[in-house]
Amino acid sequence: MVSVETTGISNNYLKQKIFFVCIGMLLFLVFSSCAKKIEPPANSICAPSATEMKAGPTGVAYVFNPDPIVSSKNLAIPPSSPLLDDYRSQVTLERLGGRGILEGKYVNVRNGLGCKGGFGAYDEKNQFSYPRSDAHFQEAMSYYFGDEYQVKLDEAGILQAKDPIQIIAHCMRSDNAYFSRGMGIASEKVCLGDSRLTPGASYADDATVIVHELQHGTTADAYSPIYEFGNLPYDEAGSINEGISDFMALAFFDPVVSLTFDPRVLAGGRWVCLFLGILAAAERIDVLSMIQITRIVGVFEVIHQAFLPIKILLVWSIPMD
Repeated sequence: MVSVETTGISNNYLKQKIFFVCIGMLLFLVFSSCAKKIEPPANSICAPSATEMKAGPTGVAYVFNPDPIVSSKNLAIPPSSPLLDDYRSQVTLERLGGRGILEGKYVNVRNGLGCKGGFGAYDEKNQFSYPRSDAHFQEAMSYYFGDEYQVKLDEAGILQAKDPIQIIAHCMRSDNAYFSRGMGIASEKVCLGDSRLTPGASYADDATVIVHELQHGTTADAYSPIYEFGNLPYDEAGSINEGISDFMALAFFDPVVSLTFDPRVLAGGRWVCLFLGILAAAERIDVLSMIQITRIVGVFEVIHQAFLPIKILLVWSIPMD
């Protein structure tokens, strides 16, 4: 009897111990997940939920043109430099919706980390001139260059989406930027992350990244309104998709980037890109043999690899060799 009674007490004690251990582990997981919660960028004040139509269609902002490396003509300038504000340029924002936020005819810009995907920058007079350290600076960059590029595509008659595309600055704490179509053309968005490897660097600081990702949208829409790339064994379509985005970003900023500025990136594949563009314009691509097409695919892939530093902040995220 004593033996049985002792065993019963031990079982109850064991059950209680397991219960409290489980509760402790649950509380640990809850609080540790809260502790790891990503902090929003500094100065990420968000726009009010209700705004009036009184700001007008134009505004002003400061931007890098196209990025802090080219603007400063300094390949080694770090994202922590106190001199970055000296290399901003003042620009006019056009086609704004009039509500004092960065929404317009072609793009809507939101703040991912700071405002949970809502509108961030707000000024009832459309004055979006921020220091580079302000999280709204990257939002203004995204609007200006996003709007300018989409306008050029529309004027050329090749812009497929008629609704404004959503650009999310500070969309995530990750060394990446990407285009996503979601459930269709109407839900297209561009995500511009903030670097983990290079603290202080944001993908929205580099306008070539903005244009690169926006071009993915036009390329994907021209390819198919419903089907995605990546359905072939070696992803030839995806390779060409990347090459087109690199080419268009390079061509768009050609007037402001010197050919000799960074020969490691620009001098090599630039003329190959131009040659392929001329072929496409002359409609000679369609009559090439499969072998030639395969070679072109290979060239696009080489170009993409050569220009990859552009997509990942040229110097800030790539060690100088």
